[in-house]
Amino acid sequence: MIVQVIHRSHTIDSQKNIWISTNGEGLFEFNSKTQKLQQYLHDPGQYTSLCRNTVNGVYEDRHHNIWVYTDNGLDMIPYQHFKVEHIENFELDDHRANNEYEITDLCRYDNDYWIAGWGKGLLKLNKTSGKREWFVGGPTKIDSYVWNVLPFNHEIWYGTYNGLFAFDPIKKTRRDFWKNPTYTIPHDSVAAFGFFKDKNKNVWISLLAGNGVMKYDSITSTFTHYTSQNKGAYNFPLNHFDAITEDNKGIIWMGSNRMKGLVYRDIQTGLFHLLSKNGNLIFNDQVNCMANY
Repeated sequence: MIVQVIHRSHTIDSQKNIWISTNGEGLFEFNSKTQKLQQYLHDPGQYTSLCRNTVNGVYEDRHHNIWVYTDNGLDMIPYQHFKVEHIENFELDDHRANNEYEITDLCRYDNDYWIAGWGKGLLKLNKTSGKREWFVGGPTKIDSYVWNVLPFNHEIWYGTYNGLFAFDPIKKTRRDFWKNPTYTIPHDSVAAFGFFKDKNKNVWISLLAGNGVMKYDSITSTFTHYTSQNKGAYNFPLNHFDAITEDNKGIIWMGSNRMKGLVYRDIQTGLFHLLSKNGNLIFNDQVNCMANY
């Protein structure tokens, strides 16, 4: 099978299979045992097909089912069944303009799935009962555009065009981080659009428009901001990260689809470096996704 696709993201499941999300060509599964590639597509005449061919990402639950979130719906591929189950009545808006109201991210916390709705805010979905609850993303209209969700410290962390927020699932209240003196992002100005929790339970946050990255230290409850404009210990060679992973040695790797080069963080010094040899980039390309396989 030879298909030219725009690669949006990929996930490696617990069986070491690789799921590749694309922009318009559906979902691919590379089976690590059989070495075969299977493509899942939307078929208007087939109910057990994807609801859309633009796939933003996938999520594997604790039962090894694969949840597929698209630009206008949510599907599930049950473990070892290989047929798509469409989540009933989940289309966000079939007549929207400019791809508004798409599902951009999904995570699980306790018995609920938390979904980032692009233009709709934050959605809680109970898998057992099917009950859905929408929550406003923040104080302004653009906070309804939620980029990512992450369960962390008994909260759901999420990013919008106005920065970082945390939602308490029990109290059903949200909070921001502007009162934290180490959170140096100006109010209502910088989008937080990428999360990654490392092995030390630090959270790495990507910031739009060349504002670099932040690290949240879960022990000290402090943020550290790294940008390309900063020097020394606070320098980050890229504008932001679009891809991030941590290898078996605990080294953080990052890449961007806007700039060339692969960045790693030195464990001993904490400094970021572009992967290079004799002053030349070893990896001289843009990066959209990465994973430790």
